[in-house]
Amino acid sequence: MKRLLVAGVLVATAATAVAFAQQPAANSSKAAWRVRVKQEGGYFITVRAKEVPLTEIAADLSRRIKAPVLLSRVMEKQKITVDFKDMPLESALQLLAPNPYVHYELQGGAPPICREIFLNAYNEPIPVPKLNNRNVSFVITGDTESGDSKDDPLRVSYVNQRLSVNVKKQSLTAVLDRIAAALGVNFSMKQDSNDTVDLDFKETPLEDAISYFPPSVHLHVRKDIQRINVVPLLLEFAN
Repeated sequence: MKRLLVAGVLVATAATAVAFAQQPAANSSKAAWRVRVKQEGGYFITVRAKEVPLTEIAADLSRRIKAPVLLSRVMEKQKITVDFKDMPLESALQLLAPNPYVHYELQGGAPPICREIFLNAYNEPIPVPKLNNRNVSFVITGDTESGDSKDDPLRVSYVNQRLSVNVKKQSLTAVLDRIAAALGVNFSMKQDSNDTVDLDFKETPLEDAISYFPPSVHLHVRKDIQRINVVPLLLEFAN
């Protein structure tokens, strides 16, 4: 009888040990963090983390927004503790890194497309977005050099991150070529177009200026979230 009792105790002890072994450790990273993304026109981010490697948060965020989230050398080594819910993407990124950047693709009639996210520390090199496989062309239609003459049929200026355009019945591709020159970026297109445009807007941020163009016009920009600075990268005519 005693032998049976001892055997029962040993079995119960072993079963308890197995049960504890199957539970996640209290300090495991999976138990310590959560990432959630909602898309309602823009991205809204929820992150709860306690001393979690930023590499793990970035990988989960990248999977959910379907865009690369790249860490600088300093940020790759960081652990973070944050707790926020349903914050707009750019506000959320400021809580994850001191200097976040976003590579957006802008196009008329659609929300900005997030192509890449960069999480940097202070005083690190500015990231260079990827613009691979772009077929760069240059349109030469009459005089496409920038000018301030009131008689110029292609009046384009870009000052203090504000774009002004005044054109009447001008070739769309020639207008885009002039805009690219004013922005200091390449102009990419697959083929020329016979479309003409009438445009008249002044001192407009790039995010708003793109709405004056058809959806086939795409503008890539890098936004410095911390400094609220937008740098144009490439103008595309995806005809």
